[in-house]
Amino acid sequence: MKTYLDCIPCFFRQGLEAARMATQDEEKQREVL
Repeated sequence: MKTYLDCIPCFFRQGLEAARMATQDEEKQREVL
């Protein structure tokens, strides 16, 4: 899979969304990112 600089914000958004689903602890969400 090729990644472009345009993809980076989407990766972070998806990671944050998954972290929020996994835990309500904001500190752990930051660790995921």
